[in-house]
Amino acid sequence: VARFAPGWNVTNCGNAMKPGLATSVRGRSNVLVTHPRDTVTPCTLAKTGDIPAGKRTNLTVEVSHHERGDWLLSLNIDGQQKHAPKNISVATCPEGWQTVEFDLSDWAGQTVKLELLNQATAWNFEAGYWAEITIVSN
Repeated sequence: VARFAPGWNVTNCGNAMKPGLATSVRGRSNVLVTHPRDTVTPCTLAKTGDIPAGKRTNLTVEVSHHERGDWLLSLNIDGQQKHAPKNISVATCPEGWQTVEFDLSDWAGQTVKLELLNQATAWNFEAGYWAEITIVSN
């Protein structure tokens, strides 16, 4: 994870579907592959950081799914779900990848713990593919 997204760490990553850094997935290189630990425990990518005061800040992720599966992407801030889970599937990724933005501006001037969750749905091919995780303030 350190090579893919410096400052982020991973917990509860299951062993199924070869998690780690993949050379190439759907035309993208250096893709992080995660998988929930089990049907109720999501794989979590976490980072604690400062959200700048007086600026609009977005957390942007570019994600995909296994061709035969789907998963739920959620964001927790300081341990609480703050955005509705997003289904990552063939229906939501018609081009193969989906860019999802989370507005962090409500936490401007605060230090927060961000947790991106790779949650199971039906426990079939639940791998999360991550091409990008960025935080940008304007």
